[in-house]
Amino acid sequence: MSDRIISSKELKEELDKLPKQAGFSTGYKNLDSFLREIREGDLNIITGTTGEGKTSFAVSLTKNFIEQNINCLWFSFEISSQELMERFGAEVPVFYLPRLITSKSAEWINRKIEEGVKKYQTKIIFIDHLHYLTDDVSVRNRNLPEILGNLCRQFKMIARKHRIIIFLLAHTRKLKSGRNRPTIEDLKDSSGVGQECDTCLIVQRKGKRRSNKIDDEENFDFSTDVRIWIDKNRRTGKLGAIDMIFDTEKLIHLEYE
Repeated sequence: MSDRIISSKELKEELDKLPKQAGFSTGYKNLDSFLREIREGDLNIITGTTGEGKTSFAVSLTKNFIEQNINCLWFSFEISSQELMERFGAEVPVFYLPRLITSKSAEWINRKIEEGVKKYQTKIIFIDHLHYLTDDVSVRNRNLPEILGNLCRQFKMIARKHRIIIFLLAHTRKLKSGRNRPTIEDLKDSSGVGQECDTCLIVQRKGKRRSNKIDDEENFDFSTDVRIWIDKNRRTGKLGAIDMIFDTEKLIHLEYE
């Protein structure tokens, strides 16, 4: 698009010539009611405190995409390739990279994404997780929030360039006493991350379910009940939360009917 002043009618005509962004369902009706869909070029953050089930939720999303015949690529720096194989099996169209890598830069990931797009027609990328993409030297020499913010900016550009969707997992800081849940502001060392992402999904396990009220903090079963907070949503602007149950046998998240 040229660098000039044009009318809205001319702009619409030029935009109509561009390829349409493909959109996909998350496989969860309630989550789709917030996001409507996820689209090519989106950068999505899945976050939460340690042990809340971020990776398990990402695996559940992956299985949903598989059912839609969408190829996914995992950059797994937290769980091993063997664990991924056990969760996904060898028959499904999921492609992942080993945990052991020698370079952890966005440029390296970009090259591997290009390989995945060309070789496997990969459409959705999972990176688990953000803080493994920095090295000790970089952290000592520069401001960590700035480094992570720049990484996310590069991932956003990569998503747009390759017309793919990226899910980036990240930790939040430990909650201070008196607070019930993390927010996007609690992303660990990652103030710039929240600015760059299109959506932010926060995974939280809770206590015993006693009612169906979304604001009732005392109504969850800690072992299986999970709440997903939609804390940022550029797609529709709708924020809120949905409840799910984690099936400990199938190792997937299921929606409450």
